[in-house]
Amino acid sequence: MKKGLIFFLTVVLFFTAITPVQAAPKVTRVVRVGWFDSGFNKMDASGRRSGYAYEYQQKIAAYTGWKYEYVEGSWSDLFEKLKRGEIDLMADVSYTKDRAQHMLFSSQPMGKEEYYIYVSAGNQEITPDNLQSLNGKRVGITKGGIQKEMFLAWEKEHKVHAKLIEVSETEEMHAKRLQSGNLDAYVDFSAFHKYMENSVPILSVGSSEFYFAVNKNKPNLVKELDAAMNLIYRQNRSYHQYLDEKYIANAGMSRYLSLGEIKWLKRHGKIRIGYRTDYLPFSGRKSGQVVGLLREFMDEASTAMRNAKLLFETREYATTEDAIEALKKGDIDVVFPVYFDEYDAEESHLLVTEGFGESKLDAVVRSSKEAEFYENSENKVAVCDQELSHGVLVKDNFLNWSTVKYRSMEECFQAVAKGEADCVVVSDYRLDHYKDLMRQYKLNSVRTGVSVKQAFALRKSSMPLYSIMSKLIGSLNDADVYASLAKNSTQYRKVGVDEFVRDNILFVLILAMIYVVLVSALFLRSMFFARNMEKANRQLRAAKEGVEAASNAKTEFLYNVSYDIRNPLNAIIGLTDLALRHQNDPETVNVSLKKIDLASSQLRGFINDIFDMSRLERGPLSIHKQEGTIQQICDTIRNMYEPASEERNISYEVNCDKVEHKRVVCDFDIMNRILVNLVSNAMRYTNVNGSVWVEVEELATEREESADYRFTVRDDGIGMSKAFLKRIFDPFERERRSTISGVQGTGLGMAIVKRLVDSLHGTITVESEIGKGSTVTVVLPIEYAKVQEITEAEREEKQEEEDITLEGKKVLLVEDVAFNRKITRMLLEEKNMVVDEAVNGQEAVDEFLANPDRYDVILMDIQMPVLDGCEATKVIRNIDEPRAKTIPIIALTACAFEDDRIRALQAGMNDHLVKPFDIEALYNTMKHNIH
Repeated sequence: MKKGLIFFLTVVLFFTAITPVQAAPKVTRVVRVGWFDSGFNKMDASGRRSGYAYEYQQKIAAYTGWKYEYVEGSWSDLFEKLKRGEIDLMADVSYTKDRAQHMLFSSQPMGKEEYYIYVSAGNQEITPDNLQSLNGKRVGITKGGIQKEMFLAWEKEHKVHAKLIEVSETEEMHAKRLQSGNLDAYVDFSAFHKYMENSVPILSVGSSEFYFAVNKNKPNLVKELDAAMNLIYRQNRSYHQYLDEKYIANAGMSRYLSLGEIKWLKRHGKIRIGYRTDYLPFSGRKSGQVVGLLREFMDEASTAMRNAKLLFETREYATTEDAIEALKKGDIDVVFPVYFDEYDAEESHLLVTEGFGESKLDAVVRSSKEAEFYENSENKVAVCDQELSHGVLVKDNFLNWSTVKYRSMEECFQAVAKGEADCVVVSDYRLDHYKDLMRQYKLNSVRTGVSVKQAFALRKSSMPLYSIMSKLIGSLNDADVYASLAKNSTQYRKVGVDEFVRDNILFVLILAMIYVVLVSALFLRSMFFARNMEKANRQLRAAKEGVEAASNAKTEFLYNVSYDIRNPLNAIIGLTDLALRHQNDPETVNVSLKKIDLASSQLRGFINDIFDMSRLERGPLSIHKQEGTIQQICDTIRNMYEPASEERNISYEVNCDKVEHKRVVCDFDIMNRILVNLVSNAMRYTNVNGSVWVEVEELATEREESADYRFTVRDDGIGMSKAFLKRIFDPFERERRSTISGVQGTGLGMAIVKRLVDSLHGTITVESEIGKGSTVTVVLPIEYAKVQEITEAEREEKQEEEDITLEGKKVLLVEDVAFNRKITRMLLEEKNMVVDEAVNGQEAVDEFLANPDRYDVILMDIQMPVLDGCEATKVIRNIDEPRAKTIPIIALTACAFEDDRIRALQAGMNDHLVKPFDIEALYNTMKHNIH
């Protein structure tokens, strides 16, 4: 009875083990987390959550397994609930010594935030250039927040006397108060603008690091929190910056114009931009519209500031020099694109903004000198006299070069071609524009490794505009900038036939040859077309029939698998229920367990067939030879099927008398699987009172160290048709459905046998006749075993292994599925072993590190969260402890393929057992490895 129960539990363990790892996580901790509406916690109209704190908390949950229960309220209310222990976790809490008396803090901050004084966009009374304008004004501060302490310190420093009003609603309500005039100003961090598009941050009052705060009564919670945050930091040191850029960045002063800047815009009107025409991808004109990077800038910049809409007016100029002259005269406000360093800008009495839209500089050289050109040599470079930035580029980036000036870029290219200059410098985005000139003068481009950015130039007196342009540049999206450069860098023009032929003469010749060959081939093909068409049709019909047959066979297979698995599974479920309802009736329970044992064996057989077929289709099997006897094989087959034959009154004989050399070397596992499949089929398709014979013969050969052994399995059962014998070794094939014949099976047995026989370089033949039975003959080449005397040391070692007892052995069981752990623990404690548990590979490593000499053996699952079994084994083996190198680690897993076994052994495991495992095999494997 106990044996049947244990076997049933191992089968159930197998089915739970093959489900996904995530299906049965460890016990989940429910954490009550404060949810206050802000840039940290947001919820859209459909109820989807997001935000800085929300995303951070989800990342932490990935490492801790926490499940969150959200408690909503204002920041102030939730802060009080945290102090009272009514919630467990709250984000965005600045550290103070007073707060530390009432709550715990994460060991590292979750970020840093800047605090601003916000006013309504139309507020003309409070200005940043007159701090006294805040005197007597109603300034809102979040109750209990760090802002109060920070503002009071700022107020004292600047001798300001405002009327402080503490508020405790949501951020959205605070924004409505400010907008309605209930408050004159409000102090908050930089994401406050999300709740009030018409608010303006006028001054910064300070900054503070903010933390996760934890219920003071939950010290274990803060330990898990710190561990998760440390892991996040180690894996991504820029994680805080990523969250800030995603949810907070571009929300501060850089996205708002100051009141002074707004006044300047209203007084001045449109910003007049002078640009270099025909200078794509940076600037140009097409169909009466500005195109290129300048267009991208104007489109984004017009709405980039949250408290102002900007308007632009453009004027085109033939050269940058002409645009600069217009700028100095006051005809325009800015020039684009320019490249000036600080010195040249000062000498030209200009202001130059930060650059954007990085491009690489190429040196255009003579094709014949391309291999000799070196950018660090003393080269002579041709520069265009009309391009003010051209000479500056060279002076700033190529110190060893000297310049020679020419009136146009074409003259620069001519100078290089004539040898008057070594090169001319061009942006890589402009190379396509000069393609014709480079082809005409036989020039090629070489990378210099130097990159530059384009900028705006302004008059020295345009300080407000300089500030505005700097903010606009800072608001640009890099991806859009580089997409614009790429899109506008290619010249679209018509290419003449003569030009195409000249540039691609080799291609044209090859194309002409291909044309002649194709015409000839088409002519010849037409002669054979009719003949081949019929042949192709025949092949197509045959292929279609083959596909349909394969599809039907797979459909049949799925039908049979569904039926054949559900039958024993239904028996297991029904009999288990019956046993539970008659627990006080030992006889009923015993009968039920025996039947459950039988159904489980059938189920395991089906699953093994499917796994074996999958493993065989992945490639050739690894052969593991060992020494043994033919008698062992015969005894195994006899003992395995004698009970079934007696139950059905089938005459069953197994004979190996015709074998001279019974001690052999072969893969006994494969041999047994071949015969088990053949005898199983014979028993299954033989009627009650029938007969099954198994005979092994050694055939005479000229080989001295091996012979051919013939294994014959014969029965007088129902037999098979001649048509079916032709496809008997095809996967999924069966003579008839199990639902009709009453015999269960996947249709994989003979396909598996054929592949196993092939792997041993043998042959298999099948003879059968309906109603008279079948005969299967397998011939395998097998080596004789060399006669060796067992040494006394070997005999003593074998005896020591047999004498090992598992009682009292300490086992570390590593398994993520709770039910599997419980079953395996029961089986180990049957032998009075001491069992410790770990739910993933990381916990196993931690347990071993805590006490390396405690355990005699580790049983390690492979597929687990956090750290899988193979990776955990590698970590343990690399620990600087003597025991780490010697402790037996045995894989106990549902990963059943040969690749899985090899991976486990390569990771440092000593052995590999597959679920559902044989109980005695588990005990013997543990004994062997402990010994």
